[in-house]
Amino acid sequence: MSAELVMESSNTWAIETLHSLTAELGLFKDGDWVESKDQDPNGEVRLIQLADIGDGQFIDKSSRFLTKDKAKELRCTFLKKGDLLIARMPGPLGRACIFPLEGEHKYVTVVDICIVRANPKKVDTKYLMYLLNSPDIREKIESLKSGSTRKRISRGNLSIIELPIASLEEQKDIVAKIETLFSELDKGIESLKTARQQLKAYRQAVLKHAFEGKLTEQWRQQNPGKLETSEHHHGGEISGEELANLPRIPAEWKYARLGDYILGIEAGKSFKCDEREPSAEEIGVAKVSAVTWGEYDESESKTCMDPSKVNENYFINKGDFLLSRANTIELVGACVVAKNVTKRVMLSDKTLRITFSCLLSGYFLYWLRSPKGRDEIMHRSTGNQESMRNIGQSRIKSIVFPLCSAKEAEEIVRVVEQQEAQIQKLDEEVACELVRAETVRQSILGKAFSGSLII
Repeated sequence: MSAELVMESSNTWAIETLHSLTAELGLFKDGDWVESKDQDPNGEVRLIQLADIGDGQFIDKSSRFLTKDKAKELRCTFLKKGDLLIARMPGPLGRACIFPLEGEHKYVTVVDICIVRANPKKVDTKYLMYLLNSPDIREKIESLKSGSTRKRISRGNLSIIELPIASLEEQKDIVAKIETLFSELDKGIESLKTARQQLKAYRQAVLKHAFEGKLTEQWRQQNPGKLETSEHHHGGEISGEELANLPRIPAEWKYARLGDYILGIEAGKSFKCDEREPSAEEIGVAKVSAVTWGEYDESESKTCMDPSKVNENYFINKGDFLLSRANTIELVGACVVAKNVTKRVMLSDKTLRITFSCLLSGYFLYWLRSPKGRDEIMHRSTGNQESMRNIGQSRIKSIVFPLCSAKEAEEIVRVVEQQEAQIQKLDEEVACELVRAETVRQSILGKAFSGSLII
């Protein structure tokens, strides 16, 4: 419902703008132009940035500073607790929150954030924050954005947006109702997030038990003639120290090194590409992110523009076992088995294809994703920076894993995939509920400022 329709339905509402709401006893201005050269990590004044501005909440994330002398030299506006901050850049554009931190002359903000101190005789700050974050006003803000690459809204355009303002008494009732409903909604969201964490923990527990022989304990009892482990070459003795840090396994199993079961490891090449996803007719080169998030994602690839760089031997095929040799410490060694392959995408220098001599590739996939498998990868990865780690081919081959019979390996993969399908289904259901919760949040705000939340 538009502001005009609200006006027609109630004589206690008025049309105002940020300009009119701050014209008396207020403040409406952009933050300050503070360049990198003006900043000082040892400064006493914190520079509030776009990353700190959430959609209805202050995130308190940034850590940039400048000295008090520099802030005074630049004639910065110091923030006060209770100021309304509006982000003039996405995402989302126009998001607003109330500044909650205490302290005189301790905080300033960047030029792409508007500072609003509204006239308290006209509007409650919380009411104004919720109003600016509501669907109708957000839509108006989007319609007034400008810029070719970095979209933003000017303070001038913000200042002319018409806002439906209820009487002060009704504003307080609306805010109270919104916060009651949001509190109930947040409890539900917290429960959903907890459920998601529990699913994540359960997934890890399934993998842990799989490679301790617990998932197939009954299977071994029922199939005593299928427990002989595969023959393998000794690529290096496993020390007692290594074995001491590995879980106890069934008597029929033993530990081996990955290299004993690897026929080959291939890496692609690194060269300049167009940083966009290739079309169906073009050749791509896989990014690290193509193998990072549990499934092979061929859309996460760059476009090869030099025909001389194309090598069909590097094309990723369905069923390939792919591993990221370079990434953050949490993601180095991330691996997938390629399932959906419709494009011609080549391996990169950071994406390895591993061919195993026996056992299902899924067995190695799940081991390397298990808690102890991840420990093996992280222990062997190199690099001084946490932001980028590397694991070379020789170190991949040295990874220790629990070896069982080929038949039991098949059963482990079957059971894990069955459990994974159930976990994935539940996770998708939780994700849908989280999306629905945000839709409900927007619906609450929509009703609040159409005059239908308080009747």
